[in-house]
Amino acid sequence: MKLKHSLVSFTIVFMLVLVSLHPSKASAATGIDLSYWYTDSSDIYYWDTSTIKTFTGTNVTNSLLSTTKINEYVSLGFSSWNSATGLSRNIVASQSQANLAIGGISSSDASSIGIPVNVAGVTLYSGTFAINGYYNNSTKYIYKISSPTNLYLVNSSATSSFTETTWKKVVVHEMGHAFGYTGHYNSGNIMQEYIENVTSTTPSTNEKNHIGQVY
Repeated sequence: MKLKHSLVSFTIVFMLVLVSLHPSKASAATGIDLSYWYTDSSDIYYWDTSTIKTFTGTNVTNSLLSTTKINEYVSLGFSSWNSATGLSRNIVASQSQANLAIGGISSSDASSIGIPVNVAGVTLYSGTFAINGYYNNSTKYIYKISSPTNLYLVNSSATSSFTETTWKKVVVHEMGHAFGYTGHYNSGNIMQEYIENVTSTTPSTNEKNHIGQVY
């Protein structure tokens, strides 16, 4: 997801980094028919559990990225996608206990772990290939997510003027990725690429239908 921020001269990018383990993808002999496909990616992921253990934290002083605020955004993310995924949240006390960790980090910390300076949010996880999917005579690839999954919100000069609503959009978008939605969708939707064109803080029916078909 990208943002052409009005106060800076460069594009802010929202990233999804996947390490997919799929040695048998090409040889998969069976598959399932898919009813929807609302993304520019050929992959989709899912959690093989109904409850995700989550941990939130922050190491930045931005009041909109406090642990309390991040918890609010994450709750919105779970409730926004729940009707599609059925996933619920179990808050745990430490990151080591979590399947999904969400945190606010500084731009220097982001740089130290390889996140580019123009990124405001990034979701990182790995997955193992599960089965082929078929939509309109096109082969899609379905993966099971391997925890832990990390979702970083980057506090930087590029994101310093973000409002609470903007951060909600960022988190709901990134949690869409964390729940398995790869790639991006059309303008105006939460999973579209440019945040300046997002008109809602919640996913559309099409986006929920897309991710929901693997749950």
